[in-house]
Amino acid sequence: MKSTMTAALAMTLGLALLAPGGPARAQGPGEGPGGAPPRMERRAEVRHRHEQMLRELDLTKEQREKVAELRERAERSAIRLRADLQTARLDLRRMVRAERADRMAINRQIDRIAQMRAEMEKARVAAMLDIRDVLTPEQRERARERY
Repeated sequence: MKSTMTAALAMTLGLALLAPGGPARAQGPGEGPGGAPPRMERRAEVRHRHEQMLRELDLTKEQREKVAELRERAERSAIRLRADLQTARLDLRRMVRAERADRMAINRQIDRIAQMRAEMEKARVAAMLDIRDVLTPEQRERARERY
């Protein structure tokens, strides 16, 4: 139950990379509801939930500023990590398509990609914990109960 609440709080704080999508409908490749890419839809939904939670927790001005600073730092880091991951995936694709595919090199690249994903998850959780540390014990409890 506690891990479920922690995951919900992470998503609500806008730090989760994946969030539940909207209602299902027929979509073209790489398209989410309303024609936007699925990740953009999820990020917008997560941002909306984050803003709603902040309003409901009645944060002080100092808390709002600190949370905004932490979120921006986390978002900047996530952008860099996602770009590195995408580049690593392109490299893997090139390696697999090669006429003489080097299995050892391909396996090392897969391991590298797995490590990058682990680093992204660690960064996401670290940011969530940093933001949670800004909250008072009462606000944390309210967030746990609500989200």
